[in-house]
Amino acid sequence: MTTRTIRTPRGTFEAVTFPSEEAARSAGFSLYFTNDNGTDIFTKSDAETHHTEFAIIKAMKRKFDFGCIDYEGRGKALNRVTVEMEYKQNGDKKRFSVSALVWNARHSDVVAGGQCLDSIAPYIQNPVFSEIFRLWKAYHLNDMHPECEHQHAAGWHKLAGKKVTLYHWRMTQEAMKEQRDAEKAALVALKLGETFNPTIDQKFFANLEYSLTTWTEMLPAELAKYYEPKKPLYAGDKGHTETKSLGWLHESEHPDGILAKACPVCGYTYGSEWKYFPIPEEDEKIIYKLIEEGSL
Repeated sequence: MTTRTIRTPRGTFEAVTFPSEEAARSAGFSLYFTNDNGTDIFTKSDAETHHTEFAIIKAMKRKFDFGCIDYEGRGKALNRVTVEMEYKQNGDKKRFSVSALVWNARHSDVVAGGQCLDSIAPYIQNPVFSEIFRLWKAYHLNDMHPECEHQHAAGWHKLAGKKVTLYHWRMTQEAMKEQRDAEKAALVALKLGETFNPTIDQKFFANLEYSLTTWTEMLPAELAKYYEPKKPLYAGDKGHTETKSLGWLHESEHPDGILAKACPVCGYTYGSEWKYFPIPEEDEKIIYKLIEEGSL
């Protein structure tokens, strides 16, 4: 183990570096506080000698600079690209994450950031970036899978991103008037103390929903004349059509929706919790090499 000098608002310490939090706790250290830069400081004290040892967790993180690209289409490569990769130990789990920044020409602000590697990829012909890009596509946030291992093997993680169109409908003015008239007739009978015997039409209109959402472009024939395509009521309000991913739709909303759908093998319902998928050993070795050496 190596030692490092750590400067904090509580003082400057010589700290032992551990590869993981689990290793530090196994050695008798416990969390003391989190430094301003986000580093967790661990301590271990000897009651007899009053000697305190300090420790930190080795940061498995690296920032890559891939130079400048013409991201804004100005005819010159003025936008610097930096990519940060992290492999963080959390108990018995290891979380992999990648994020990118595309800077403006003066490097004073970013024009794109976060999960934007897809939009950067066409501009960068670099084997290190290509490998980071592959790892990002395969393992980014590997501790936050909404699907279980069986659903993953069946391709649900790919199906979840499939886009479908939903159609929103609102009752026509004529249908709303018929509904109000039926309700008014019932109220009048109540006030007069009379028995209200609704007609077939009154029962039909009373049971109509104000709004409907379908996954088909056309309404059933028996309802089509009583509804019209929904119009936006305010800025940002959805209109007649809406695009959503199957991973965000229940089967009741779309026949192919998988949200809360049970796994046929283990019964786990999709999206009910985050599942952890460990990274295969071969790719884990590549991740360690990239972070430690910055190269393949």
